[in-house]
Amino acid sequence: YSEFGEYWRRVAEIIESHWRNLVYNTKSIPFGGYRVVVTFAITRKGEVVDVAIRESDAGRLAETISKDAIMGKSPFFEWTPEMIVKMGDQAECSIHFFY
Repeated sequence: YSEFGEYWRRVAEIIESHWRNLVYNTKSIPFGGYRVVVTFAITRKGEVVDVAIRESDAGRLAETISKDAIMGKSPFFEWTPEMIVKMGDQAECSIHFFY
């Protein structure tokens, strides 16, 4: 998606910022080499769909925070016509959250 890098950079910044706020406000989050991998899709309207935990060793709380970091700021930005031509109706995404 390097052709639309600015779009993906903005989405990633929003998710990361929201994730950091959620982690900061949670007192009992596990830290020390844990990871949560979340997969999802973003539609051409900027909506997040098909959110799923694909891998995790961090526990339920970290999994919930990771999913909320993505879903809590949805919808994102609508795609440009060029993005729709290139990517279709939705794009699959994966984010690794490290705790």
